[in-house]
Amino acid sequence: MQSLSISRIGLLLAIALMGAGTFISIQALINPLSLPWSNLEEPVILPVDQLNPPQTIQQIKTELSDLQLVLGDKLITSSSGYEVYPIIDKDSKSIRQIRIYQTLNQSFWLDDKKKLRLIEQTEVSGLEETFVKAPSQKYLKQPKPINSKNILPLTELQPIYGDAPSQGIWFMTAGRIDGIVYGRVFSFIPSQVSLYSTLEWTNPNGKLPEWQRFPTVKSPEPDLIVDQTQDSDPLFLVFRLEATPNSQQLFQFRHLNLNESPAMPKLYSDALVLASAGLWSPALAKLEVLKSTMPAWEPNIQEQYDLIDYHAKITAAEAKRPNSDYGMSSLALGMDGLWGDALKNLQGSDFGAKIVMETIETSGSHLWLRVNAALEIDPTPEVVMWGSVIVLQRQDLPSAEQWLRSHWKFPKRDISEAINLLQRLDISPLGIEPQQFIGSVRLVGTTLEDKWQITPPPLLLGQTWYEVDISIIRDRDTWRNSPFPQLETRSRLMIWKALGLESNNILSVEIPNTQGETTSLIAQSIWVGNGQIKLLATGSPELAGSLANGLNNSSGTSINPNLQSTLAKGLVKGLVKGGNLFIESRGTFTTLESLDREVGDRISGEIYRELRAFGNVSLSAEEFRERISKWSIEQVNLQSKDRKDSILKIERDQIDLGDRSYPIVMIFSKNGDLLFGEMAAAETRRWIASLPSSNPQKILIKSNGVFESLSFLVP
Repeated sequence: MQSLSISRIGLLLAIALMGAGTFISIQALINPLSLPWSNLEEPVILPVDQLNPPQTIQQIKTELSDLQLVLGDKLITSSSGYEVYPIIDKDSKSIRQIRIYQTLNQSFWLDDKKKLRLIEQTEVSGLEETFVKAPSQKYLKQPKPINSKNILPLTELQPIYGDAPSQGIWFMTAGRIDGIVYGRVFSFIPSQVSLYSTLEWTNPNGKLPEWQRFPTVKSPEPDLIVDQTQDSDPLFLVFRLEATPNSQQLFQFRHLNLNESPAMPKLYSDALVLASAGLWSPALAKLEVLKSTMPAWEPNIQEQYDLIDYHAKITAAEAKRPNSDYGMSSLALGMDGLWGDALKNLQGSDFGAKIVMETIETSGSHLWLRVNAALEIDPTPEVVMWGSVIVLQRQDLPSAEQWLRSHWKFPKRDISEAINLLQRLDISPLGIEPQQFIGSVRLVGTTLEDKWQITPPPLLLGQTWYEVDISIIRDRDTWRNSPFPQLETRSRLMIWKALGLESNNILSVEIPNTQGETTSLIAQSIWVGNGQIKLLATGSPELAGSLANGLNNSSGTSINPNLQSTLAKGLVKGLVKGGNLFIESRGTFTTLESLDREVGDRISGEIYRELRAFGNVSLSAEEFRERISKWSIEQVNLQSKDRKDSILKIERDQIDLGDRSYPIVMIFSKNGDLLFGEMAAAETRRWIASLPSSNPQKILIKSNGVFESLSFLVP
């Protein structure tokens, strides 16, 4: 019995020793770092027949030179006994190889020159351009084309700063392009004489990866952190170092990502969608709710929670930080998901709104990604308003309003608030700078069509509505005729302000066929469409009668039946001016006899021929020439800046052609050729004035009832 007991004890001990040996063997394969006595830094002793011959640095350089290669600078490491060198192409300057040399004992040195033995090397290839540049394209409105077949070189050998892993020599190769830094991570395990690439990385902000202990599930080794933060939008890529069962590659990196784990509630899925778009704080809030109902999580979910929490702390701190820059303040609030607070700077002063819109122009993509995620998970009116503001900045007002209406699913909230905000925020340059405008007016009456794009005030007692059709706008020193297609898609409020109507909405109205008689209207609303601009104005009903009388004739006779009908149809038109003070341009004055004789003869002859179209002229051509020689002629630059053309204004007491509009205006070139004339009975164009601030000058005419500017510019 005693021997049996000893046998049983021996058997049990043998089984225990076998189990321990099996466990140690498995651990040695899958997690050698867990073995306290393991030291992967211990130099390996290679058989003599596997060793490369010892060489001095100069011998290595000479050998490489024959291959058009260069020995690069040694990597500074904390490891003794090994030296890491890049092998560089002479022409391209790119790294072709990484070599590990073992430093030999001084007894092997030659003439006191250190000798090295090559014990391991690996070929180095560049990275695909698509991989390198992908993160930098994330926030571009129009991503730049990338050559998918292009390989970018690695030109630097760098240590990895921070608290390095306890085992092995770790370093990286790097390359740079357009502010982007990219590269590969390498490790050398001396005990295995193993050199291999473990990770490819890229960073659009130019920062190199570092070792850090990320605040998540504890790991025996530090993590490799790639800080891909762009424009204050945080993004930290965390790569965890783990052992592998592969004897050729003992370690690998595992990326801590936001990939969804199976069989989890919708709250978890929603949180990952929000976090993936950068809405870290809203994502964290959902995980906090979930955590209160799930006491235990899988380690990978805890890692995701910690990753989201880390980023949320950054965005929340940035959102809370006082910032006098309206644009950056709104951007930080929006990136943290505080949509209502972010809107306040847009809804405040015009100055603040302008600054925010300028920020959206450069950084709107940061918010656009978040808007789309929020619309999918937690749509609110504020989120939709932000989306429409970004569309406004990127496209135009009609597109923004259409986008707003298609996403507005809030029956308890009036969409007009959002529409008015878009109208107010359409503040990018119009493409023209209106100084003055000219148009015609017609009577509307006391009943309005429902087309006006700014709500007009109630009609006051004793007033009536008029419509002003703007046909000419002075854009700086250029007078432009309608239509105005560049204003078609712009905010009506913006156009109203650009026309100066916010500060001065008084319009001057000239009564036709009177001696400069004027009255005024008050602009109340605007309509823009089909390239046309119309103003709704109020004025006294008597204005319509004055216009009709003025159109009838200048003698003050009663309104004829045809004009009464015209008035009733609302077609009575008078000249309306708005904007800056309108001062007609003036040239220099001379007489016909002061002009060159040949030019004077041509002008006289042209007028004489025009008169003969009305019948016999009592004077001969020579007598007529003498009669008009003292007439005043205004000389202006019409065809070019350095050519003096002539404007002749003929009053009724000079030539009486019956009841018609006077003066009769004729314009002649420098050489005496007729450029413009309104003497002929069939002529539908009528002179109004010389337009100011244009050189060469333009004239204002009325053609078929429409006011327009006319240019004589010679190309």
